[in-house]
Amino acid sequence: MPWSGHRVVMAGFVIKGYEAISSSDHNTLLSLGFHPPDLSTGDLVRHGDLAVLERPRFLAPTVPVIFELFAGTGRVTACLRRLGLHSAHGIDHVVVPEASSTPLIADLTTLEGQQLAMFWISNPLLSAVFAAPPCGTCSRARDIPLPAPHSGPAPLRSASYPDGLPSLTGPNLSRVQAANACYEFLAQVATLCHTSLLTACRAAANQQPKASKFPALVPEHRSVVLVRGPRAALAALPCEPMSRLKAAWTVPACCSCTLAQIPPDAQLLRQTPLSVNKGSLPDATQPSFADAEIGELAWGIPHSPEAFLKAATKAGPKGLAKFRDEWFEKWEARAIELEQAEKDLKASSLEPGALVSRRFGILQGTGDDAKARLIDDMSASTVNSAVQVCESPQPHSIDVIGCLLLECLENFPRDRFLGRSFDLKSAYRQLGLSEDALQHAYVAFYDQEDKLPSIHQLSALPFGAVRSVHSFLRVSHSLWEIGCSLGLLWACYFDDFPVVAGDSTAGNTTSTVTRLFNLLGVSFNLEHFTSGRVEVSNTASR
Repeated sequence: MPWSGHRVVMAGFVIKGYEAISSSDHNTLLSLGFHPPDLSTGDLVRHGDLAVLERPRFLAPTVPVIFELFAGTGRVTACLRRLGLHSAHGIDHVVVPEASSTPLIADLTTLEGQQLAMFWISNPLLSAVFAAPPCGTCSRARDIPLPAPHSGPAPLRSASYPDGLPSLTGPNLSRVQAANACYEFLAQVATLCHTSLLTACRAAANQQPKASKFPALVPEHRSVVLVRGPRAALAALPCEPMSRLKAAWTVPACCSCTLAQIPPDAQLLRQTPLSVNKGSLPDATQPSFADAEIGELAWGIPHSPEAFLKAATKAGPKGLAKFRDEWFEKWEARAIELEQAEKDLKASSLEPGALVSRRFGILQGTGDDAKARLIDDMSASTVNSAVQVCESPQPHSIDVIGCLLLECLENFPRDRFLGRSFDLKSAYRQLGLSEDALQHAYVAFYDQEDKLPSIHQLSALPFGAVRSVHSFLRVSHSLWEIGCSLGLLWACYFDDFPVVAGDSTAGNTTSTVTRLFNLLGVSFNLEHFTSGRVEVSNTASR
């Protein structure tokens, strides 16, 4: 339909696979006016929870933040990341070819770009700033005369005119002005760094002034309300200053306040005289609340227990993260101790009396979706006839997953939850065989290249053995049990592990599952992802 005035189009969509984009394609998008997300801030900037007028906010609770201004090729940032400082980021106005790292895009010669960069640099976890501002306009090399007939670049500045010669015009004037803007901005950054880092050092040494202490993760009071009115109406204080109310206090009708009643546990923060009849006081006497005609009371309104718990959880569940880190430190150390034993287990050779089973392939699916699945016929070699099981572990049904989601909805009805499914790759192939089973784990197949039968020993569960399903389900349930001990809200269905987490713990939950699987030598893919409304259905192929 027709419109008048300016038309603004906002797009909130990023194509899948953006992480594979090349530097030249990235520059093309920028030249066309697009503002693609920068992958280098994927672990710091949340794009999913931004309000319409809210800038991206850094969410790096435990790592130092380092910036490289005028990054260019970003080699400093790349080196810092290689050393493990993944919160290091470059800032520049373009992505140059052959860049070692992708910078945040901000033109520091413009006010808009400076404001954006200053927003990033103002992060409370700032630890260092590297800066290599452009020096072409102020280089003393311009003052070096060259032998005739050569002529070098003309000087653009002097000791008398450090901000640029008065005679500058055209491109030279534009270059000097742009460089001056960068230098002025860098001076602001230096001032900010000096103030911020000095405050941080004082805090670490417990020497910072009271008024400069870092704010608490959750403020002590939900809000502060003011009661103003005649001193006579406020003379009988319901409690002493800095004390808390034992019971609710009704605000006098002649006083102004946003609340009709001050709730219990509210704290009287201060009492201030607003209007004093100075004619009744000696000149050297300071006015007091008792002498005021009009007074003001400031009350700190407390959080409810539920609201405080929710705010504390949102501010950062450090206790759960600390518990998970300590658990992994213990078992990752044990994994290092077992590395040699794992190598010895994988070493194998064909031994006398070994049972050899037939391997063949079957084609599943049609067209482009067709894939070959290898089957190890353990029945023909009588291996399946020699084993039995006394129990049958069951995977979690859709009822278990549904009950888990219902519990989350009932206990946290207003919280935002995220969901993700971790799918094990080649699940059977990730579970090794015991030493006693290795002599029965040989398979033979016809080698199409050598035109000869080939025999190999399996080191992982064969697809075709009776005990493979039983053993895999036991391991799958064990993984689920370990995750539950780490506070994960998840279930297991064969090789799929659906997990849900609150918005404040989603990042730590993802890293916990990833770290757990890496510790146990399990690989997975993250193709399935869902958030918001919970939908349960069969796949399209079923």
